[in-house]
Amino acid sequence: MSKDHDALRSRMLDGARAIFQAEGLEALSVRRVADGAGTSTQMVYTIFGGKEGLLGVLYEEAAEMLAGFLDAVPSGEHYLYRLAWAYRACAISHPAHYALVFGARFAAFIPATALRGRQTRAYRLLRDGVQRAMDANELMAGDADRVADAMWTTVHGAVSLELAGYHESPEQAAACFQLAVFAIGSAFRTLSHCPLPLPPSALPAPTR
Repeated sequence: MSKDHDALRSRMLDGARAIFQAEGLEALSVRRVADGAGTSTQMVYTIFGGKEGLLGVLYEEAAEMLAGFLDAVPSGEHYLYRLAWAYRACAISHPAHYALVFGARFAAFIPATALRGRQTRAYRLLRDGVQRAMDANELMAGDADRVADAMWTTVHGAVSLELAGYHESPEQAAACFQLAVFAIGSAFRTLSHCPLPLPPSALPAPTR
């Protein structure tokens, strides 16, 4: 690819990101991306194959962003709790990206299989953490995938309610999230590792 081609592609992506972050995915169109990049709609189709191709690139970026937040969590004590808070931190600080991955699907856009569900790097980080906890007898032995699914479902539900404005304040949202994470973690803990409620200092919400 030529430098001009790469520069045009970058301008298109920058414009697409700006539109969906500020106005939501519904506002994203091939025409707006082309106009913002100072080119024709034909070039958008040539480089990305149209809106679906643009969404594919943005989706991949968003999925990798979430994985990056989770990957930054150090192993050790309370790893799964910290992983949950990292998930929340990503969603709260990048709601448009989070909505792209977990929000309503566009009829014309189906993410690649490698970027969905149990195939994602973010999911594998959670699943591996669950398996390590089982191996260490911190969690009851069982199907690590099923336990990871239950944990992801709980965390995702709590975050989705927060993003939807369900809570009266950020403080209430954080308190409810902490209870939800504690509850799902306790449900699978062995009796010898059933934790006491953790103080806020033990559960920092990572920032980026």
